[in-house]
Amino acid sequence: MGEYTLWVYARGSQCGVPPDKADRVAIIRQPLPGVAPIRALTQLAGGRYAVWVYGAGEASNSQIRFCARGCIIGSLPQKPAWAFLGWIELRDNQTIYLRSWQQPETRLLYVQEIVLSSSETKPDWVP
Repeated sequence: MGEYTLWVYARGSQCGVPPDKADRVAIIRQPLPGVAPIRALTQLAGGRYAVWVYGAGEASNSQIRFCARGCIIGSLPQKPAWAFLGWIELRDNQTIYLRSWQQPETRLLYVQEIVLSSSETKPDWVP
């Protein structure tokens, strides 16, 4: 029982910036942890974005699925760090989805930040 609360910090058209550099924040609440995906409506221009996630997962089955105009699946490291999931296409103001992928109920995932970037360069900051 309960709900997720996801805070998305943005500056201009870039999501996932450090809180002290943001000019806006979106709060997304999603009920029933582990059951329903987290959904968010982006305010980004359509285009191709590199998806970076800061988080961690247990040794096996630590994959997440990120979907917009197609889906990418990637694994999280065992200790909190940035993980590159891949590239994804977005339409203007598109709904995006983030959820675990083939995750057993007893395994834990920790996702703290998601960065959508026009570059494959790893973020140089830690949440």
